Amino acid sequence: ELMELALALGQKWDDKTTRRVLAELDDDSNGLVPKETFLDWYLAGKMNEVSVSEESEDDEKKMEKMSRAQCESFFQMVDTNGDSRMDVGEFKNFVDQLGLDWDDGKCDKVFKRLDSDQSGLLTFQQFYAWYSSTADLDFGPTLKEATMLQFQLNKGADDARKIFVRGFPPRAGPDVAEKYFGRAGEIEEIKCINLRNNSSTGRMIVTYKTEDCVGYALEMHRFKMGNRSVLEVYRVNRGDLEEVHEVPRSMHGALIGIRGSNVQRMQKESGAKIFFEAEPKEIMIIKGTGKERSKAWSMAQAIMQQNQCDSHKVHADLHGRLIGAKGNVKIAMESESGAHIVYRKTPIGICLVYGTQEARERAWQLIQEKMWEIEHDSETKYNLDQKYHGMLTG
Repeated sequence: ELMELALALGQKWDDKTTRRVLAELDDDSNGLVPKETFLDWYLAGKMNEVSVSEESEDDEKKMEKMSRAQCESFFQMVDTNGDSRMDVGEFKNFVDQLGLDWDDGKCDKVFKRLDSDQSGLLTFQQFYAWYSSTADLDFGPTLKEATMLQFQLNKGADDARKIFVRGFPPRAGPDVAEKYFGRAGEIEEIKCINLRNNSSTGRMIVTYKTEDCVGYALEMHRFKMGNRSVLEVYRVNRGDLEEVHEVPRSMHGALIGIRGSNVQRMQKESGAKIFFEAEPKEIMIIKGTGKERSKAWSMAQAIMQQNQCDSHKVHADLHGRLIGAKGNVKIAMESESGAHIVYRKTPIGICLVYGTQEARERAWQLIQEKMWEIEHDSETKYNLDQKYHGMLTG
């Protein structure tokens, strides 16, 4: 961000120069610079005094660091409860996984310094600001060296064959996991990510023998694992995360589209995976990289802006049969049209149809067809002497 700000102010800094300036301004070594501090520095004319460093190939090699996407993936791996926050226990487990020789005192000291708002929880933004701006540590490997080593051991094509899993039943062992995820294809290795005491967290890295298997495995995302747990499946080192948007259920049909046409188009064009839930909250879940999620949400917003409501007179006596047993008729119409249908028993009876113009037109066509069917499916009774019954039955 500092590099982008400098560029906007007419200064083209390289990575080394930017981090040198950041180190100068970052008084508390947490990787962040308050706006007021930068403004005072800038108004004092200090920016014009900055000279761009000349880096050798050796300097660039030493300064190589984990990308933001890799960093997000690693942060996600140690976020045991999936709340996008890291407490001090998770932080210590994170340090152990990196192979850093830190005792509890060192962990507590570093964590406290990173926890700039003193909430007891570390956000990814707080961690990344620190990671991307400081080497830290006065003994042993630096955090950057440790994390780079962790990723470079299997860096490259192998990442395309890996998935990160969270929410798998902790009591189920690797054998169960292999059988479960083996449905997507042949597995090469499963690496469980456990706590310090070696107890299971339900998190693991699954490596398949071919890349094609990953696509099938990603379809398992949001699968229910028992009454409480929800399975989460992400790509490795891609910044593959999910974001949740509150979207009223009345909009779900429009976003899904006729026979799923809209959601399929959004997924194809954006590369993201999209899910909808109506309970306990009415939400839309978008999973993918930052660019994929942003593209999918923009497309969803465009569809919702087109979403309108048509009102039609439909006699209240017909509502029950138009809804069907357990709502099966209404659900079938909504699934085929992509619209959301609501019946209200006003004095005259009305039907409200929500969705895009195409979805609303198709839904009303289905409703009219069903009303015609109901109208011509009525019965009339005629008096007929019993002696003719047998002859007519045949």
